Amino acid sequence: MRDDDLKSAFELIARYKLGEIPPGTTVDDTQIGLLKLLCADLLPDEKFSLEGMDVLVLKIAKADTKWNKECQIAISNIYDLRLAGKNNEAEQARHTFVSACPSSWYQEIIESV
Repeated sequence: MRDDDLKSAFELIARYKLGEIPPGTTVDDTQIGLLKLLCADLLPDEKFSLEGMDVLVLKIAKADTKWNKECQIAISNIYDLRLAGKNNEAEQARHTFVSACPSSWYQEIIESV
């Protein structure tokens, strides 16, 4: 998986969440590939299937929202801890997020902080 493919996949789910891609819209092969990437990244225990795609896309969108929010909270906590001179606690906060989050996309964001 290339980073630009994953970026395109997250852009696709963002467009869906903004209402730019209504539920029930026919998806092309490229979009199916991107949804497979998202499913593997955000829901590694979920089996990707074209059957029930609407339900799966909702699960992907919810998982993305959850980890996006958790990522923002972790970034804020890491910076707050560093500003307070608590570098060990900041590293622990980073490690805790990376250990809990299945998404390599969000893990990379936290690793870069």
